[in-house]
Amino acid sequence: MILLAGLMVVTALCAPESRAQARRAAAPAPAKDKVEIKKLDGVGRSGRVKTPEYDLNPNQSSSTIHEWSRIRVRFATTADWTDELVCSYYVQARNSKTRKAVLFTGKFTYNDIPKGKNHLVTAFLRPATLARYGDVIGIAVEIHAKGEMVAYACDPKTPQGWWRLTKAKAMPGVLLERSQTPFAFVAYDNYVPAKPR
Repeated sequence: MILLAGLMVVTALCAPESRAQARRAAAPAPAKDKVEIKKLDGVGRSGRVKTPEYDLNPNQSSSTIHEWSRIRVRFATTADWTDELVCSYYVQARNSKTRKAVLFTGKFTYNDIPKGKNHLVTAFLRPATLARYGDVIGIAVEIHAKGEMVAYACDPKTPQGWWRLTKAKAMPGVLLERSQTPFAFVAYDNYVPAKPR
């Protein structure tokens, strides 16, 4: 019985599956400069969005529209201005045919963030990446300020810190920041733009 329970925990760590809202936690931060993650979404089919179409030539024939995976983070800040926040994304996908899981990681910096309750940032996986590696089955984000973690969130049905314990192969450099995608100018003012590189 103990062996079976242990096996179930290991399975959950290696392949988190959830479609519910994010589990939220805030690391210690000064009360006046608080950062709080309100919502994290992007698991499975619910995280899929179609490529936006820009009609530049009315005579141009319509092409096939693909689906991207969008990981979206809504957060609040209490400081009048936050100089810089770094969001580290952890996105696990699993191919339904091969059953192999991979962990996509990405780190993006945002600066000059005014006080507010509805800041949005996003990361994306390309359609070809999803076709090759499968659906997103687990997501997590950590937010750092001045080198210290000030907030993090993950799926509520997955263990805390699963992204640090998973045995899935890590693949950095695959996640894209919004400005690197066709979504860069869609509802532009609703999102916190990334710091130019």
